[in-house]
Amino acid sequence: MHTVDGENNDIGIGDRMTFGVVKKLVDKYDIFGMIYLGGGSDEYDSETKDIVTRLEKAKTRDQVESSVVEVFEEAFRFSIDEGERELCKQLASEISDLLFGGGKGTVLSSG
Repeated sequence: MHTVDGENNDIGIGDRMTFGVVKKLVDKYDIFGMIYLGGGSDEYDSETKDIVTRLEKAKTRDQVESSVVEVFEEAFRFSIDEGERELCKQLASEISDLLFGGGKGTVLSSG
């Protein structure tokens, strides 16, 4: 059992991320401030689903980071600024820590 913000969360089969775990992290980082500005709790659901789907293929921390940045760029149809990119990297780092648990060179097994 892993924890995000002090709550227990199921990581999923083969230690792959579940929607609930990624959603908590995406909402925590609130990349574009939509939740802060009063957006609903479903504000980043679509982006979260896209991230979870891409995580199925991610084998490295760099792939996780690229996936997170791409999802937010594609979802909002514009380049993200440096501050938003940094938040995406921090979000990706937390996701990677849960997925891989090790250093930058850690690779997921295909089993």
